[in-house]
Amino acid sequence: KKFTEKQFHIIDTFIFQNKKTLLTGSAGTGKTLIAIETARRLASEGKKVLFVCYNELFGKWLSEVFYNEKNITFERITKLMMFYAGKAKARFYGDVNLFFETLPKEAIESLDKSPIKEQDKYDCLIIDEVQDFLKEEYFYFLEKLCKKGFDCNMHLFGDVKEQKVYNNTEDINKILTGNFGLEFSYYETKENCRN
Repeated sequence: KKFTEKQFHIIDTFIFQNKKTLLTGSAGTGKTLIAIETARRLASEGKKVLFVCYNELFGKWLSEVFYNEKNITFERITKLMMFYAGKAKARFYGDVNLFFETLPKEAIESLDKSPIKEQDKYDCLIIDEVQDFLKEEYFYFLEKLCKKGFDCNMHLFGDVKEQKVYNNTEDINKILTGNFGLEFSYYETKENCRN
Protein backbone atom coordinates (compact mmCIF):
# COMPACT_ATOMS: atom_id res chain seq x y z
CA LYS A 1 0.00 0.00 0.00
CA LYS A 2 1.16 3.51 -0.76
CA PHE A 3 1.43 6.25 1.80
CA THR A 4 -0.26 9.58 1.33
CA GLU A 5 1.55 12.86 1.89
CA LYS A 6 -0.65 13.38 4.95
CA GLN A 7 0.51 10.07 6.47
CA PHE A 8 4.18 10.96 5.97
CA HIS A 9 3.43 14.36 7.49
CA ILE A 10 1.89 12.69 10.58
CA ILE A 11 4.95 10.47 11.01
CA ASP A 12 7.50 13.24 10.47
CA THR A 13 5.88 16.15 12.29
CA PHE A 14 3.78 14.46 14.95
CA ILE A 15 5.10 11.03 15.89
CA PHE A 16 8.81 11.70 15.55
CA GLN A 17 8.53 15.05 17.31
CA ASN A 18 6.95 13.53 20.43
CA LYS A 19 8.07 10.73 22.74
CA LYS A 20 4.52 9.61 23.54
CA THR A 21 1.71 9.84 21.02
CA LEU A 22 -1.87 8.68 20.58
CA LEU A 23 -3.05 8.73 16.98
CA THR A 24 -6.81 8.28 16.71
CA GLY A 25 -9.12 7.99 13.76
CA SER A 26 -11.94 5.91 12.43
CA ALA A 27 -11.50 2.70 10.45
CA GLY A 28 -9.76 3.19 7.10
CA THR A 29 -7.72 6.26 8.02
CA GLY A 30 -4.37 4.46 7.72
CA LYS A 31 -3.45 4.21 11.40
CA THR A 32 -2.00 0.71 11.05
CA LEU A 33 0.16 1.65 8.06
CA ILE A 34 1.48 4.62 10.04
CA ALA A 35 2.16 2.32 13.01
CA ILE A 36 4.08 -0.12 10.80
CA GLU A 37 6.17 2.63 9.24
CA THR A 38 6.84 4.11 12.70
CA ALA A 39 8.11 0.74 13.94
CA ARG A 40 10.35 0.31 10.90
CA ARG A 41 11.86 3.78 11.23
CA LEU A 42 12.54 3.36 14.94
CA ALA A 43 14.11 -0.06 14.29
CA SER A 44 16.29 1.40 11.53
CA GLU A 45 17.66 3.83 14.15
CA GLY A 46 18.82 0.79 16.15
CA LYS A 47 15.99 0.95 18.68
CA LYS A 48 14.47 -2.27 19.99
CA VAL A 49 10.72 -2.09 19.23
CA LEU A 50 7.84 -4.05 20.74
CA PHE A 51 4.72 -3.88 18.55
CA VAL A 52 1.54 -5.39 20.01
CA CYS A 53 -2.11 -5.78 19.09
CA TYR A 54 -5.00 -7.79 20.53
CA ASN A 55 -7.05 -9.26 17.66
CA GLU A 56 -6.06 -12.76 16.50
CA LEU A 57 -6.78 -12.35 12.76
CA PHE A 58 -5.18 -8.92 12.68
CA GLY A 59 -2.24 -10.40 14.58
CA LYS A 60 -1.72 -13.10 11.94
CA TRP A 61 -1.50 -10.46 9.23
CA LEU A 62 0.90 -8.31 11.26
CA SER A 63 3.07 -11.39 11.96
CA GLU A 64 3.55 -11.72 8.21
CA VAL A 65 4.26 -8.01 7.83
CA PHE A 66 7.00 -8.12 10.47
CA TYR A 67 8.44 -11.51 9.55
CA ASN A 68 12.28 -11.25 9.75
CA GLU A 69 12.24 -7.53 10.58
CA LYS A 70 15.37 -6.56 12.48
CA ASN A 71 14.88 -4.93 15.92
CA ILE A 72 11.08 -5.39 15.84
CA THR A 73 9.26 -7.93 18.00
CA PHE A 74 5.61 -8.33 17.10
CA GLU A 75 3.16 -10.29 19.21
CA ARG A 76 -0.47 -10.35 20.24
CA ILE A 77 -0.84 -9.17 23.84
CA THR A 78 -2.55 -12.36 25.01
CA LYS A 79 0.13 -14.58 23.48
CA LEU A 80 2.85 -12.41 25.05
CA MET A 81 1.20 -12.66 28.47
CA MET A 82 0.79 -16.44 28.08
CA PHE A 83 4.50 -16.71 27.30
CA TYR A 84 5.57 -14.80 30.41
CA ALA A 85 2.97 -16.56 32.57
CA GLY A 86 4.36 -19.92 31.42
CA LYS A 87 1.18 -20.84 29.59
CA ALA A 88 2.36 -20.66 25.99
CA LYS A 89 0.05 -23.49 24.87
CA ALA A 90 -2.98 -22.55 26.98
CA ARG A 91 -6.35 -21.72 25.43
CA PHE A 92 -9.06 -20.00 27.44
CA TYR A 93 -12.31 -20.89 25.75
CA GLY A 94 -15.19 -18.61 26.63
CA ASP A 95 -13.83 -17.29 29.94
CA VAL A 96 -13.19 -13.60 29.32
CA ASN A 97 -12.09 -13.05 32.94
CA LEU A 98 -9.08 -15.24 32.32
CA PHE A 99 -7.89 -12.92 29.54
CA PHE A 100 -8.74 -9.69 31.32
CA GLU A 101 -7.75 -10.55 34.89
CA THR A 102 -6.09 -13.90 35.56
CA LEU A 103 -3.64 -13.99 32.67
CA PRO A 104 -2.29 -10.44 33.13
CA LYS A 105 -1.98 -11.03 36.89
CA GLU A 106 -0.02 -14.28 36.37
CA ALA A 107 2.25 -12.67 33.75
CA ILE A 108 2.98 -9.70 36.06
CA GLU A 109 3.68 -12.00 39.01
CA SER A 110 6.04 -14.06 36.86
CA LEU A 111 7.95 -10.94 35.78
CA ASP A 112 8.10 -9.74 39.40
CA LYS A 113 9.70 -13.06 40.40
CA SER A 114 12.05 -13.20 37.40
CA PRO A 115 12.51 -9.67 36.01
CA ILE A 116 13.87 -9.12 32.54
CA LYS A 117 17.35 -7.60 32.44
CA GLU A 118 17.25 -3.91 31.56
CA GLN A 119 19.39 -4.44 28.43
CA ASP A 120 16.86 -7.02 27.16
CA LYS A 121 13.90 -4.65 27.48
CA TYR A 122 12.40 -2.56 24.70
CA ASP A 123 13.23 1.04 23.82
CA CYS A 124 9.89 1.63 22.11
CA LEU A 125 6.35 0.35 22.54
CA ILE A 126 3.81 0.50 19.74
CA ILE A 127 0.22 -0.57 20.36
CA ASP A 128 -2.13 -0.88 17.41
CA GLU A 129 -5.89 -0.97 18.01
CA VAL A 130 -5.28 0.44 21.50
CA GLN A 131 -9.04 0.57 22.13
CA ASP A 132 -8.80 -3.20 22.76
CA PHE A 133 -6.26 -2.61 25.57
CA LEU A 134 -8.49 -0.73 27.96
CA LYS A 135 -7.53 -2.80 30.98
CA GLU A 136 -4.96 -1.26 33.27
CA GLU A 137 -3.47 -4.72 33.96
CA TYR A 138 -2.32 -4.91 30.33
CA PHE A 139 -0.36 -1.71 30.80
CA TYR A 140 1.16 -2.84 34.11
CA PHE A 141 2.36 -5.93 32.24
CA LEU A 142 3.73 -3.99 29.24
CA GLU A 143 5.51 -1.52 31.52
CA LYS A 144 7.67 -4.39 32.82
CA LEU A 145 8.90 -5.09 29.27
CA CYS A 146 10.04 -1.54 28.56
CA LYS A 147 13.34 0.11 29.47
CA LYS A 148 12.92 2.34 32.50
CA GLY A 149 9.26 1.35 32.53
CA PHE A 150 7.12 3.73 30.56
CA ASP A 151 9.95 6.22 30.16
CA CYS A 152 10.35 4.54 26.76
CA ASN A 153 8.95 5.89 23.50
CA MET A 154 5.25 4.95 23.28
CA HIS A 155 3.12 5.32 20.20
CA LEU A 156 -0.51 4.25 20.41
CA PHE A 157 -2.91 3.89 17.49
CA GLY A 158 -6.64 3.25 17.53
CA ASP A 159 -10.22 4.26 17.22
CA VAL A 160 -10.89 5.05 20.86
CA LYS A 161 -14.30 6.57 20.06
CA GLU A 162 -16.06 3.97 17.92
CA GLN A 163 -14.39 0.54 18.08
CA LYS A 164 -14.38 -0.71 21.65
CA VAL A 165 -14.78 -4.31 20.48
CA TYR A 166 -14.27 -5.96 23.86
CA ASN A 167 -16.75 -3.71 25.72
CA ASN A 168 -14.17 -2.30 28.08
CA THR A 169 -15.54 0.68 29.93
CA GLU A 170 -12.27 2.12 31.18
CA ASP A 171 -11.03 5.21 29.41
CA ILE A 172 -7.57 5.19 27.83
CA ASN A 173 -6.84 8.67 29.19
CA LYS A 174 -7.80 7.63 32.71
CA ILE A 175 -5.57 4.57 32.57
CA LEU A 176 -2.48 6.24 31.11
CA THR A 177 -2.72 9.66 32.71
CA GLY A 178 -4.32 8.75 36.02
CA ASN A 179 -2.68 5.41 36.77
CA PHE A 180 0.73 5.99 35.20
CA GLY A 181 1.06 9.77 35.13
CA LEU A 182 1.84 9.70 31.41
CA GLU A 183 1.25 12.63 29.10
CA PHE A 184 0.54 11.98 25.44
CA SER A 185 0.37 14.19 22.40
CA TYR A 186 -2.90 13.54 20.56
CA TYR A 187 -3.70 13.69 16.88
CA GLU A 188 -6.88 12.65 15.07
CA THR A 189 -6.57 11.64 11.45
CA LYS A 190 -9.67 11.91 9.29
CA GLU A 191 -8.31 11.11 5.83
CA ASN A 192 -10.03 8.02 4.40
CA CYS A 193 -7.32 5.87 2.81
CA ARG A 194 -9.46 2.90 1.79
CA ASN A 195 -11.67 4.53 -0.84
